[in-house]
Amino acid sequence: MKEIIAYEMLYNKALKYQNDIICVPFQKEYWNEYMKIYNECFYKMRKALEVEPLCFL
Repeated sequence: MKEIIAYEMLYNKALKYQNDIICVPFQKEYWNEYMKIYNECFYKMRKALEVEPLCFL
């Protein structure tokens, strides 16, 4: 795994969001869907940083 050193992150723009997000408590029946989305979102980053495993099952 590659070393990452970060000491500060700044975001200096207005936040844009929609109020139509529905949050629900974790439900085991959605686990496979959650992991699919997680893997799609973070695969390229994990590969670039040589973080194993690249995908979770």
